[in-house]
Amino acid sequence: MALKNTNDFLRKNHEEMDKKYQKICEEYAEKYDNLGKDHEEIKQRYCSQISKTIILEKRIQQESETRDIMKEFDEKYKLLRENLEVSQKHIDQYKLVNEKLMKQNSSLRNQTRQATERSGKLKTENKNLKKQNQKLNKSVGTLKNLSRELQNKLKAQNEKKIIENKVETTEIKNKTESTKTENKV
Repeated sequence: MALKNTNDFLRKNHEEMDKKYQKICEEYAEKYDNLGKDHEEIKQRYCSQISKTIILEKRIQQESETRDIMKEFDEKYKLLRENLEVSQKHIDQYKLVNEKLMKQNSSLRNQTRQATERSGKLKTENKNLKKQNQKLNKSVGTLKNLSRELQNKLKAQNEKKIIENKVETTEIKNKTESTKTENKV
């Protein structure tokens, strides 16, 4: 009986221990399952952190590339701005030169117009003077002819007078000679 009691006692203890052990095993299995779930969650968090890190690295790389591109753009823009400023200065200088040339051109046009007007006036005056000259030449020609005729008439009259004077002087000489001869006789 003692053996039975001991056996029963040991069985009870064994069953209690087995129950406790089963309970511990179940708790351990539950914890293990929970650990697996926790590990999965941690793994997922880790993966998501890695993917976020990869995305952030890509963004950082893109931002650095963007900064590089912006620096390059700023440098090119700076050069372009300087070139534009230089071009603007040249354009302003060309505008000034162009304005001066336009003023000179307009003054030259005015001078040309005035010279053309003067030339036209001078041409009409010249034509009028040529007409007057032709009239005066005709008048001079007629006056020359008249003066020649008058000179010829005067010469003829002078010659007549000279001849008449000679004739008179010879007559007077003759008369004086004849009176002298009469007085001598």
